[in-house]
Amino acid sequence: MSADNWTPAPQFSTLQRGARLPEDLLSEVVRCTKNGAVLFAIGAVEDPVVAYYRREDKHYEETELKGVWEVVSLLGNVTRKEGQPFLHAHATLSDAGGHTRGGHLVRATVAVTLEIALWHSAIPDRSFDADIGLFLVPPQPLLEQ
Repeated sequence: MSADNWTPAPQFSTLQRGARLPEDLLSEVVRCTKNGAVLFAIGAVEDPVVAYYRREDKHYEETELKGVWEVVSLLGNVTRKEGQPFLHAHATLSDAGGHTRGGHLVRATVAVTLEIALWHSAIPDRSFDADIGLFLVPPQPLLEQ
């Protein structure tokens, strides 16, 4: 991957109350970038579901969180999986008491707003790794000189 594949500054976007994650977030990223992207976001969501991947069993263990949660950090990327745009995002969420939970973002509804920063990037297609049980981005150098 060369440094020319990255935008020098982020593009900003927002999702409003009621937007569905990950569907509406993926649609917004694809609308803004037409390619791959790296993203981060902050805001608030309602009734999020996060997951932890159990490598030994090759499945996600989901945790449903009730109520409104602050999005302390949402980090992710958009790549291609089997030719289609694919969002891989992890979230750190905080409840009203400041207790955090996190994991792979499975779904949530935007409760207030979600402020998104996007960096456009050419990211390769994911390929299935039978040993791990997931579609992974293949290893590659960070930057070509």
